[in-house]
Amino acid sequence: MAQEAGEKLNICLVGAGRMGRIRSTLLYANPSATFSVVDLSEKLGNELATQYHTRYYKTLESAFVIETDCTAVWISTPTFTHEKVIVDALKNDKIKYIFTEKPVGENAEKIVQLFNLCNKKNVKLCCGFQRRFDKSYTDLKQAVQKGKIGDVQMVRVFFADHPVPPIEFLKAGGGDPFTDLAPHDIDFVRWVLNDEVVEVYGTGSSSLAELKEVGIMDNATMLCKFSKGAVCTMMMSRSSTYGYDQRCEFFGTKGMLKVENHVDSSCTLHDNNGVHNAVYKYSFPQRFHEAFKREVNTFINVCMYNESWPVTMNDCVQAQNIAIGALKSCESGKMLKLTSSINMSSDVYIRQIGSGSFGTYMHNLLVNINNTEYENCIKLPPYSRSKCHYLDWQRDIINDPNTHAYYICTPDDLHENQTIECLKNGKHVLCEKPIKPNFESVRAACETLSKQMNKELVVMVGFHRRFDAEYSLAKEYLDNWNNNGENLITNILIESFDPVPGDINLKFVVYNSICHDIDLLYFLYGSNAAIDISSIIIENVKESHMIINGIINENISFTIKYKKVHPTYVQQITFNDEKKFGYNYDGTPCCEVYAKAYKNQWKAFLEGIQHVDANANRKRMTEYSKTFKTVEYVAKLLAEQL
Repeated sequence: MAQEAGEKLNICLVGAGRMGRIRSTLLYANPSATFSVVDLSEKLGNELATQYHTRYYKTLESAFVIETDCTAVWISTPTFTHEKVIVDALKNDKIKYIFTEKPVGENAEKIVQLFNLCNKKNVKLCCGFQRRFDKSYTDLKQAVQKGKIGDVQMVRVFFADHPVPPIEFLKAGGGDPFTDLAPHDIDFVRWVLNDEVVEVYGTGSSSLAELKEVGIMDNATMLCKFSKGAVCTMMMSRSSTYGYDQRCEFFGTKGMLKVENHVDSSCTLHDNNGVHNAVYKYSFPQRFHEAFKREVNTFINVCMYNESWPVTMNDCVQAQNIAIGALKSCESGKMLKLTSSINMSSDVYIRQIGSGSFGTYMHNLLVNINNTEYENCIKLPPYSRSKCHYLDWQRDIINDPNTHAYYICTPDDLHENQTIECLKNGKHVLCEKPIKPNFESVRAACETLSKQMNKELVVMVGFHRRFDAEYSLAKEYLDNWNNNGENLITNILIESFDPVPGDINLKFVVYNSICHDIDLLYFLYGSNAAIDISSIIIENVKESHMIINGIINENISFTIKYKKVHPTYVQQITFNDEKKFGYNYDGTPCCEVYAKAYKNQWKAFLEGIQHVDANANRKRMTEYSKTFKTVEYVAKLLAEQL
């Protein structure tokens, strides 16, 4: 459960060593949080607590006695202590969020065990892989998602740590290259490729005789083969003498992407001795300062606003399995085949844009579907510019590489541009009707970008009657007549009456409401239907009362009667003046009559983005196109009368 509005998040920071000091600066800088320090070392703990004007405790248990409003724990201690700290944190029922530095546990089994313990207590366990929060790395991820370099065939990672750790630290077994240095890059490459490693080879060497004597490597190389064919080489060293060297290259069928090193200054000297650049960043705290900051802020957003953490249990398990596999390969001198220790499909994240009255209703209606029937489809909290001050539209919403699809519930005039913007970022879209003024621009963008990105982008429009039980029966009834070899349906009446105040802007009414009635005809008769509008009669402008007459396939007459200021909510279709389907609903809110249809539409969208059917997607787009062209024609005829 998220924090109450206006409250500060109280975090217990466990660990006053190097990572704890890095994290404390960033926690202190976030105005939405406060923190206390927990560490067995009174000296380190008191120093850090004093520096940030906060409280120090020797144990979590003693901290919880005083910090009664603490709901989150941040763990920045050595890996072998993570299990104990997590278990101790779970003893406090008020703790709902735990962050731990990578890895969660020393092996896959321990990681799964700790996640399961947290799940049983309904506690979110978040693990830190900071590459996912670095702009250069997320830009690369997004470029791959957009198909900028085609299919990725090769990846090369080079990681040389700086400064060189003390020889005593290395001889004591600290910082094995495979399990300490590699996991961040392993996680990043998996994340970008959306694929799993099936084979891994590791080899390493010792640069000093005294390291070799005790079997300690300070240089290592990994070769990872992914299931879709990409091959990744990772080269790691503990002994960079020239600064923190961290770079990667992704080579694809259409080009290459690179993340380069960061330097202390962009100023360069050009003279007769050559070009002189500034030195690389000193070490990882300097290189990844902004990433660590965003990682901290994202965790706080998870706690306060119920946002989702992008790193899953499966991500943690796979990164650790691959790292340990490389170490085992190095010890045996043989390539090692890997199989996933747990069978988990990738999570799909969907962000709703818009949280007005209808958007709020829809979120409350749909969010439980994701929590029960589609557990791997995570519906993120709705975004609105006025309410979500903690999120940036470009960085956190539209350009977020962790979000796979968007549900647009904003005002009508924003639908077209927002849908196209989502598509340009390689995202699937469910957009509420209408998409105006030009649905064809959306259709063209979807087709063009799908080809460019080499993946089928799904667009659905919120014509919920297509998913309603009554109108499905109407379609079945109609299909049965047609299957008898002759069309005995000669006339159709659609009645749409709303118990809401009238709107004298009749063009808006056509786009916002009557579009449902027109789309229903294309749903019933298909994308090949020829629908011609013959007349529009304005009965009462104040009540938005209109009658639209037309012909389907040259021999079926239809009438759409629409009005507002009606005592009940009427949505009905009648065939041949006798067979009727639909509703005459007198409850509130009006949209509740279609609650099941909204849910079915949402389920169809979730299925559609996970199991893309290109033919079904294009057929649906053709029907939408005809719907909106007819809507535009009706609006044009209406304008001529006004």
